Amino acid sequence: EGLILANDISFPRAKTLSSAVERMGRGNIIVNSSDFSFSAPSFEGFFDKILLDAPCSGSAMARKNDEARKEWSPAKVHRCALEQAALLDLCAPMLRPGGILAYSTCSFSREENEEQILAFLARHEDFYPVKAPVDSPLFYHDRALMEGIHFLPHLFPGEGQYLVLLQKKGESSRKEFLPKKDPLARKYAAFLASFGLENRENLSSRGKFYSLSEPFPLDKLNTLRLGVKLFELRDIYFPDHALARYLGPE
Repeated sequence: EGLILANDISFPRAKTLSSAVERMGRGNIIVNSSDFSFSAPSFEGFFDKILLDAPCSGSAMARKNDEARKEWSPAKVHRCALEQAALLDLCAPMLRPGGILAYSTCSFSREENEEQILAFLARHEDFYPVKAPVDSPLFYHDRALMEGIHFLPHLFPGEGQYLVLLQKKGESSRKEFLPKKDPLARKYAAFLASFGLENRENLSSRGKFYSLSEPFPLDKLNTLRLGVKLFELRDIYFPDHALARYLGPE
């Protein structure tokens, strides 16, 4: 349900993400590769939830990755902490009142976790930490910020992760958008109806025709995938592999 905007500033990683979305057959994900320091003003008070999987020093990856162990240093922790703070400040205005911001790292450093979040809360008094919907004796909570969760490798399966949920004060209704009404949707109406897609947001982009779960403003985004790719816009067109993945074997 709903719609997900999945963004990675690295275009090669965004392409990999787009392939994964196609393989999973998801029809409600926009894959995007934008620098939101430019796009953010267009999305003020916009998103219901934001997951910031922040770039970090990667100390939790050191056990399984020699390169991560060699690259780690206190200087890298400091550089990452500065970047994380900037990204958190970028996300804050894009979240609607009442929305949830989830912050995550694969670092053990307090500078990138508890200290980072406490500094953010001091800068943004309209945010407060909330407990996760579930708790477990396998979670570790630092007393500096009990709402945060460390998934430590000697307690929890995996290499190590940090997660904290931050809620924005206030309430607001969810934004709704009018369909774009792409004229090509009428041209391909019979095709769309044959697969039960006629009530979705069906639109063309960069020589391809897509079907998205609901309308979404795309003007300020550098999109790679808009839900399900249906076909390429050619005189003779063929249903795309992504459509087969979305529909399923039945």
